[in-house]
Amino acid sequence: MLTCAKGGNIVKKLSKQLKPNRSFFPEKVIQFGSGNFMRGFLNWQLQQMNNQHLFNGSAVLVKPTRHPSKVSLEEQDYLYTVILEGFFQGEIVHTSEIITTANRLINPYDEWETYLQLAEDEELAFIISNTTEAGIQFDEKDCLIDQPSTSFPGKLTALLYKRFQLKNRGFTIIPCELIDRNGEKLKEVVLQYASLWNLEQDFINWIHAENTFCCSLVDRIVPGYPRDQAELLNQEHGYIDNLMVKAEPYLLWVIEGPQELKETFPLKKAGLNVIVTNDMTPYRERKVHLLNGPHTAMVPLGLLAGLETVEDVMNDKDFAFFVNHLMSQEIIPLLPLPTEELNTYATSIMERFKNPFIRHELTSIALNSVSKYKARLLPLLIKYQEKNQELPPLMTASLAALFLTYRGSQYKPNDSQEVLEVFSKAWKNPETVAFTILGNKNLWEKDLSTVPDLVDEVTTYIHKLRKDGARAVLKKMLNKKQPPSLLKLNERDNVAVALRPITASETLYLDSISITANHDIPQGHKIALTNIRTSTNVIKYGYPIGHTLKEITRGDWLHTHNVKTNLDGELKYSYQQDIHQVKYPKKNLTFQGYRRANGKVGIRNDLYIVPTVGCVNGTAEYMLKEFEALHPDLGTFDNITILKHPYGCSQLGEDHENTRSILIDAVKHPNAGGVLVFGLGCENNVVAEFKELLGDYDASRVKFLVAQEVGNEIDAGLERLEEIYEAAKYDHREPIPIAELNIGLKCGGSDGFSGITANPLLGAFSDFLISQGGSTILTEVPEMFGAEQMLMARAENEQVFEDIVHLINDFKQYFHSYGEPVYENPSPGNKAGGITTLEDKSLGCTQKAGTAPVVDVLQYGEKISKKGLSLLQAPGNDLVASSALAAADCHLVLFTTGRGTPFGSFVPTVKVATNSTIYEHKKHWMDFNAGPLLERQMNEVLEEFIEKVIAVASGEKTRNEANGVREIAIFKTGVTL
Repeated sequence: MLTCAKGGNIVKKLSKQLKPNRSFFPEKVIQFGSGNFMRGFLNWQLQQMNNQHLFNGSAVLVKPTRHPSKVSLEEQDYLYTVILEGFFQGEIVHTSEIITTANRLINPYDEWETYLQLAEDEELAFIISNTTEAGIQFDEKDCLIDQPSTSFPGKLTALLYKRFQLKNRGFTIIPCELIDRNGEKLKEVVLQYASLWNLEQDFINWIHAENTFCCSLVDRIVPGYPRDQAELLNQEHGYIDNLMVKAEPYLLWVIEGPQELKETFPLKKAGLNVIVTNDMTPYRERKVHLLNGPHTAMVPLGLLAGLETVEDVMNDKDFAFFVNHLMSQEIIPLLPLPTEELNTYATSIMERFKNPFIRHELTSIALNSVSKYKARLLPLLIKYQEKNQELPPLMTASLAALFLTYRGSQYKPNDSQEVLEVFSKAWKNPETVAFTILGNKNLWEKDLSTVPDLVDEVTTYIHKLRKDGARAVLKKMLNKKQPPSLLKLNERDNVAVALRPITASETLYLDSISITANHDIPQGHKIALTNIRTSTNVIKYGYPIGHTLKEITRGDWLHTHNVKTNLDGELKYSYQQDIHQVKYPKKNLTFQGYRRANGKVGIRNDLYIVPTVGCVNGTAEYMLKEFEALHPDLGTFDNITILKHPYGCSQLGEDHENTRSILIDAVKHPNAGGVLVFGLGCENNVVAEFKELLGDYDASRVKFLVAQEVGNEIDAGLERLEEIYEAAKYDHREPIPIAELNIGLKCGGSDGFSGITANPLLGAFSDFLISQGGSTILTEVPEMFGAEQMLMARAENEQVFEDIVHLINDFKQYFHSYGEPVYENPSPGNKAGGITTLEDKSLGCTQKAGTAPVVDVLQYGEKISKKGLSLLQAPGNDLVASSALAAADCHLVLFTTGRGTPFGSFVPTVKVATNSTIYEHKKHWMDFNAGPLLERQMNEVLEEFIEKVIAVASGEKTRNEANGVREIAIFKTGVTL
C-alpha cells in the first residue's frame, strides 16, 4: 500500500517488505493481551533480549476479550514501532525501534482449536498477561471447558488442562495485572475452574507441581498511540505505522519467583530494570528502611558532632532537618508503598525519635554499625544510584562518617574483632581507606568499589568531615536542598513557572540546567527556557498558549507584552474521541446527609426565603429577623437564607425564563429543608404561575405568600415559617454513600498557580468521585475557549460531542451578538497573577474536570440527570456561574482561587487556595490550601481534600457559611422595561 506523505515523498505502510532482514524466532511466550501497555512493555523487553541474542524467542498473542481491535496487527505483519521519549539520567531521550517479537494473534472465540494447540508446543514456556485489573476474575457461568470462557483465567485453565493431557511440562506464568499478589490470585481462580469443571485430582496436582505462578509488579507509563505526533513521526521513520506506541524510558518489573528466571528469562542480563525476588512483601522494607535506616544514618554523624542521644539529634535544628530530609527525599521515594501511608508512618517515627522519656544513646545504637548499614541503608543507596544515576548525598555522607567513627580516634567502635581489624588495617593508609573498605566483600558481601562514584564520593566526604566537622558539612549539603524556584509542567514546554519572585540576573536551576533571569519575574509568571523566534508558539501544559510578538532570549520574562493569543473566530470541529480516564478504587465512603421524601439527598437542612421579585427583598429581611428572634438556635435548620435578587419584574423573554427557572431550581434543591416563596402580587413572575410550573412538591415544606393579598405580610410570613419549622422538626442526618454527591467545579481570581495546584486537585477529586459513582459539573463556557477540543475529545459519544460544539459556538455567538470580541480574556487580576492569554487560562481552568468522559451537556437552568461529568452552560462570572451550578442540583461548589474572594453561593462554597501565601493572608476566606502541591504528592493532598469535602458534606461549615455570605445571581442578557 502506497501513501503520499507531506512534501510529496511516497512512503509505505510498515510491513515485512520494509523489514526484509527480520529475524524469525520460535514462539516461547503466550501473551494474553495485545494492547498498548503489553506492546510497549513486554514485547519491547523481548526485543531487547533478542537484540543481544539472550532469549531468541517471540510471543504468540491471544485476545483475552471479544472486543474488536481498532487497528489490526495482521495488517502490518505484526510489526510496529515503540518510541521512547522523555527524560532519563538527566538527558532527553527520543528513540524509535521496530518491534518484531509479536509473531501472530489468535482469537480464541473464533479459533478455539488453534488456541488449544498451543499446548502441544513445548518451546512455549512462559505465559504473561495483562488483561486489566478486572481480568483475573472467576465467572461461574463459564461452566464448559470445551468452549471459550469469557474470563482470562477460564481460557488459561482450558489451555493448562490440554497441556496436562498431553503430559507436557508446565509453564512459568507471570501476570502483570495491577492487583495485589496477582500470581497467587490467578492460581486461585484457575483452581476454582478446575473444581467447577470437575477436573481430576491429578490435574490439580500437576498445576501445583509443574507450573510456577509468579507475582509481579510492573511500572512503565505507556501513553500509547501518539496521535498528535503521528504524521511527523511517520515522516521521520519513512513509513506509516498505525500501531506505533509511545512509552517513557523508565521501566521497572519486579517478579517474585525462582532465581532460575534470571537465566531462563534473562531480562536483567539485557540491561533491563527487572528484579527477580523471592519476596515482594513491602512492610518489612518499610520498617527496616524507614524506621531503622534513619537511626543508623544519624549515629556516626551525631557522634562526630558531639551529640549523645536520639533526642539530642531531634532537638538539634540541623540534625532534625537531616533526618527529615533523609526520610522524605532519599528513602520514601524508593519504597513500594503509597506515599500517604509512608508519610504518616514517618511522622509517627519522628514523634518516637523525639520521645523525651527515653534516653536512647547513640553509642548503643552504634553497636555493629557496619552490618546495620549493610542491611538498612546499603540496599537503598544502591537502588538510589541505579534509579537516579547518582548517589544519595545524605546516605553517602553517613557512610563516610561511619568509616571515620571506626578509625577509633574520637569514638571507640563496638563491633566484632574481624570487622575492627579490617578498619584498623585500612586506616593505615587514609588516602585509600574508602577503596579498601568498600572493596572488601567479607564486609558487604559484594565489591562496593564497583558502585559508580562511590569510592570518590566517600573519600571526598571523609576529607570534608575531618576538615570542617559534621555540622558544617550537613549545613552546606542541606542548604543546597532548597525548594525549587521553577516548575516545568510538561516535557514539551519551552517555558517554566516561577514558584517565587525572581530577580534579574539571578541564576536558577531546572533539571540540573542553569538559567539566568534577564528580568525581574513575579511569582506565578513564565520564564523562557530556550530562545524562541518571533511568531513561534509558547508551549505550556504541553500545548500552545499563544505566540511570541518578538524574539525571545532564554531567561526572558514572557507575558502580555511579548505574547499574544492564537485564538481568532469560530472553529470547525470534528469528533476524534481520546479518553484516558484515571480511575480510583471503590472505597465505600459515606457522609452524613439528609434523605428527602422524594429520595433525593441534601448535605444541608437549609430554610430558604425565595422572593419572586426584588421588591420584597427588604420585607423578607425584616421577616427573617423576627423569625430568628423566635428561634435563635434555628432548630434543625443549618442556615436560613434569603435568595435576594433584583429581578422578577420588568423582564422579557429569555431573561424572564431564566429568573423563573433558577428560582424554581432553588425551591426544589435537596439542600432545602423548607422554602417560603414570597411574592409581591403585581410582578411578571406571578406566584400562581410559578407554583404551577414548580410541579410536584412537598406542601408541608414549601409555602407561598403574596404580600398584596394579605393584611400583615410579616405576620402571615411568620405563620408559614412556623409551619415549615414544625414540619422539619425531626429532620436528621444519616450515612449516605458519596456516590450520591453532585459537586460543582469553579475557579475565579485565577493566578499562575491555578493550573498547577488547585485546578489539578479538583480534577483528581472529580475523577475520584466519579470512580465512586458520583457526579461533577464544569461550567464557565468562555473559559473553555482555547481548550474546548480537549473536552470534545472526551465526549462519551457523538451526540454529546455535538452538544459540546453547540455549547461553545452558541456562547461565541452570544459575544458576537453584542459586538464583543470572543477572546477578550483573561481579567486584570488573572494577568497580575501570571496568566497571559485565554489559552493559558483555559488549559489551566479545564484541569478541574479531570480525565473522565463528558456524559452530558446542560443548558442554563437545567438540573443534572446523568452520573459522571457534565458541562453546564453559564458564563465565567463567579457568582452567576456558582449559582447556576447550585441550581443544577450541585450540593456544594468547589471554588479555586489564587487572588482570593469572600463570596459564597446559596450552597456551601469551598474555597481552595492555589498558593500558600493567599491562604495564610486570607484564612477567614479560605477552606483548603492546595499550595503544598508544589512540594507534596498529589495522592496525599487528595486524601486530605477528600476528607475535607466529606466533612463539609456532613455539616462542617465553609468559610462563606461561617461568615454569613450566601448569595444568588441570575444570568441576564436582554432589555429591562
